[in-house]
Amino acid sequence: MSIRLIIFDMDGTLIDSEGAIGQAAQASLREYGISPELHEFIEFTGQGDDKFIGGVAAKHGLTYTTDMKKLAYSIYMAHPERVTVFPWSQKTVKTAVEKGLSAVVASASDREKVHFNLSCIGLSPDDFTAVISATDVTRQKPDPEIFLLAAERAGISPEDAVVCEDSISGVMAGRAAGMTVIGITTGYSAEELIRAGANYIVDDLTKIFEVLHL
Repeated sequence: MSIRLIIFDMDGTLIDSEGAIGQAAQASLREYGISPELHEFIEFTGQGDDKFIGGVAAKHGLTYTTDMKKLAYSIYMAHPERVTVFPWSQKTVKTAVEKGLSAVVASASDREKVHFNLSCIGLSPDDFTAVISATDVTRQKPDPEIFLLAAERAGISPEDAVVCEDSISGVMAGRAAGMTVIGITTGYSAEELIRAGANYIVDDLTKIFEVLHL
């Protein structure tokens, strides 16, 4: 293996937005007549916002429509103060590029939310070789489609790619893609991420260069 590409998940890896999108989804679904608790969204973390919102809606007997997501996004982007940028995010991406690596974002969220999150971090799509979102794929994590597309867009073999992920479904997707996976313990324990298949564990994304000997 010769590492040439680092693929970054977005939510939970580069930005702490799970609470913010949870509150937005909760508020959106209230407009449709149900009142879910925030903990109900946890099991759908990392599987894309259609599943994140639609899975909870289904548990309450509500048929999901994309209008629910559109409303949740509008609420989410109206409250940037609810989003926390991890201190390592901008530094890690820029260091990867400085080291001559390709850097790609591969997020289970839609493009508009990904671009909003990048602006919160102080980055733009131009800082990456490619930005892949749920809008670009038909199957969501734990399916490996999004990571395989990231490698294809970067023109690099999956075996030469490293995935940085915080979620169980994301770790599983990275391994299914045949990539090395680094799990970051922002949402799940090291033990849970290892059981899902993570090759390495970090608690700070800047440590990836140390564990990969880059």
